[in-house]
Amino acid sequence: ATLVIPEPEDIAPHALARWLLEHRISFVHLTPAMAEILCVTEATAFPELRIAFLTGDRLSDAIVEKLLGFN
Repeated sequence: ATLVIPEPEDIAPHALARWLLEHRISFVHLTPAMAEILCVTEATAFPELRIAFLTGDRLSDAIVEKLLGFN
């Protein structure tokens, strides 16, 4: 396993999705705010992603539905 931490400039709409895809991330730990960033991108799938661990605050039903649609 390899731990990969995004640079601050990678935590922005479109950049975070691209970063996940480029680094072939399979397990991600995000805050709900970062999850919301993913939901405003044009990405439709993250093929390598197997587990998304979200902590820190509540997620809206709309965000949960969008995240579940990324499979």
